[in-house]
Amino acid sequence: MTGYVSTRYYRAPEIMLTWQKYDVAVDIWSTGCIFAEMLEGKPLFPGKDHVNQFSIITELLGTPPDDVIQTICSENVSDLE
Repeated sequence: MTGYVSTRYYRAPEIMLTWQKYDVAVDIWSTGCIFAEMLEGKPLFPGKDHVNQFSIITELLGTPPDDVIQTICSENVSDLE
C-alpha cells in the first residue's frame, strides 16, 4: 500500500494518520467531501499540507476520542499529543 492514495482535500483522517490500515470507509469520506464541495462551491477541508488538513478537520468535527488515538500506530500521531 501507499500513503498517497487520494487528493488532500478528500483524504480521510485515517489515511493521514495510519495509512497502513484503511478500508472502504475512506471512499465514503471522500464522497462526502465531494458532495459538500458540490453544495458549497468550495472544498470542505482546504488544507495547505497534511498537518493543516488534519487541523481543519478537527476544528470542524472535534478531536478523536482518547481510545481511538491510542489505537493509532503511526509515530506522527504521537507528535500531535
